[in-house]
Amino acid sequence: MVYSGYIVIGNRVLKNVHPLVATTYVCSAAAAAFILIGLAKGSLILTMPANAWLSLAGIAILGTIVGILFFFAGLSRIGAANASIISTAEPLITVLLSVTLLGDSVSLLQSLGGLLIIAGIIILQLWNTPAASSLKTKAGEAVS
Repeated sequence: MVYSGYIVIGNRVLKNVHPLVATTYVCSAAAAAFILIGLAKGSLILTMPANAWLSLAGIAILGTIVGILFFFAGLSRIGAANASIISTAEPLITVLLSVTLLGDSVSLLQSLGGLLIIAGIIILQLWNTPAASSLKTKAGEAVS
């Protein structure tokens, strides 16, 4: 529910704001919230070795900032409905990367879930083709 609201609000904001600016605001607000909560709970760890800070920076930049920027860029181009459906491919891509890079194995249930994700994306693409749009229009005209 929260993610749906995030997408709908993001879609409205991106009509007036560049995706890079929106990403900057979202990531800055999230960083500030994490720092404030960490300070309030006394769980903020600042004494880490340099390689840990580099790993943290890599995760923040590649895993968070770039991901949000690309999502916002896509959201501004294809709209909230399409972006939310296509973003369901994230778990599939994560599993494929874990198999490729880490040598993890995939269960039958995970494979079936991946196939359902791919089927959903294909159905979305077929539904948005010009031929499907004309069928929807003709069906609407026949009913009215």
